[in-house]
Amino acid sequence: MRLRTIRPGVVVGEVAMYSGAPRTADVVAETPSVVLRLGADALARLETSEPALAADVHRWLATTLSERLSDTVRAFDALLN
Repeated sequence: MRLRTIRPGVVVGEVAMYSGAPRTADVVAETPSVVLRLGADALARLETSEPALAADVHRWLATTLSERLSDTVRAFDALLN
């Protein structure tokens, strides 16, 4: 079941990376795509070798997560009203 269509540059799987829990959805590309993967192990190495860059990545992911949570709360509130 399609839940949504995402645009280029969107991050997926960040909750699972931080929580270690299994991902809750799959992503299927409809067109040829370039996919970049940043796993928890690579992020841990980055924290050691480039701590300022790793902090930037964590801030970016935290911003992404907070925006998604806000969007979800607004959508949920709209369904209740």
